[in-house]
Amino acid sequence: MKSRFAGLFFPMFLFAAAVAISGYSAWRAVAETRLRAQVKTCLLEVQRALQDYHVAEENYPRKTPLTGADLIGLLLEAGHLKAPPRNPWTGEAYRPDGETAASDRLRYGTDELAETYSLTALASGNESVFLQLDSTEHPSLEED
Repeated sequence: MKSRFAGLFFPMFLFAAAVAISGYSAWRAVAETRLRAQVKTCLLEVQRALQDYHVAEENYPRKTPLTGADLIGLLLEAGHLKAPPRNPWTGEAYRPDGETAASDRLRYGTDELAETYSLTALASGNESVFLQLDSTEHPSLEED
């Protein structure tokens, strides 16, 4: 009787492990897709505010580089954002008074004349580019 149970236990264990691994993989894929959509929403909202700033000021914000919290604070103060967008990595609204570096993955940069801009969302856990918008090479997120 014991050997029969042992003979069934191992295949059942392997099946359960395979189901758990595939479930985890599916969960990670859904989480990645959700984060990508939230980052796109945030980037597009900030891009819209930057374009409004550019129309009003005839250039982009000159201070560079800026973190997401710093840029959002500047855009709020200038009246080009009505409210801070949601930080996709924390799920809470950006705090212009300062985010921790680990949760603020948004970066802004401009050229010397403030005629172009770059908005970069960094990947969680490292400094690689997750998504990028700019006024020259990546003006849209449509191809993603």
